[in-house]
Amino acid sequence: MAINRKKLENLGYSERNNIFLHPEDRDFHRYLNLLDNEEATTLWDQYAFYNRSLLPYTTSFYEKQESYLILEGILKKVKTKGVLLELGSGDGRFANLLSRLAFDQIIFNDLHFTSLLNITEEISGKENVLSIAGDAFSIPIEDDSISVILAWSIFSLTNIDYSECLQHVFRLLKKGGICVVAEPLLHAHLVYSLVRGNIEEFKCALNTSTRAASIEKPNERYRLNSLEYYEGMIEKSPLKVIDKGGLSILPSLFFGGVYQEKEINENNLEEVSRMMVDSVLTQDNSGLIRQAYWVLQK
Repeated sequence: MAINRKKLENLGYSERNNIFLHPEDRDFHRYLNLLDNEEATTLWDQYAFYNRSLLPYTTSFYEKQESYLILEGILKKVKTKGVLLELGSGDGRFANLLSRLAFDQIIFNDLHFTSLLNITEEISGKENVLSIAGDAFSIPIEDDSISVILAWSIFSLTNIDYSECLQHVFRLLKKGGICVVAEPLLHAHLVYSLVRGNIEEFKCALNTSTRAASIEKPNERYRLNSLEYYEGMIEKSPLKVIDKGGLSILPSLFFGGVYQEKEINENNLEEVSRMMVDSVLTQDNSGLIRQAYWVLQK
């Protein structure tokens, strides 16, 4: 295994709610206070539940379905089921899929302890599963030990240079191992902003090549780049592209713009939604993508 519980404990990591965290992490005590504070924990649970309750008619719901099918198809082709490392496990959207695949070990990682709480106890408590909070490239995983790295829309959220992220991936992968990396695209966000009628976000994204974390947090921003930028970074890396594709922009335009502007009424929403997902999952939308993905091999 790339790393085990005993090694983490020997290095000073503490385990809480099936999640390992180093006590020198600057947010360690804040995380513990959150867990010990019943009110704060309740608020977190309500927030997570509220987000899930909105899923049927949101962009996220359909992007999740499409990315889930793409990822499932890629991972089922992996012949050697060694160690899988998911970077930025976040809301646990892929946890059920990954836990069903026959990998010897699965490591869920996220910068934030609270994000890893979204991975259910049924999964995080499995013997072959480790959840580790903190900087993914600083946790003590052996070099050349990972069969699959999943980095779905995560590198663009970091302050690390993109080429450096790919170098870390190369370091951790064993020979023949693969990394599935996906990133949101600048042009798609610009179109999305226009459809929503959010001119301020459009201008800010165009001028800064960044996007708002959410509608509620317009000043918290993450970087965005063009497809050509990512292609160039990957071409310069020591990794080989063995497959690539994209997620359709159509759900973003529909649910992010048209439905939110109430141009689709409640009576025909379910029918139109079903047509939308059928279109996204069965047609070639490669020219209309919101996110691009690559399968990279060492």
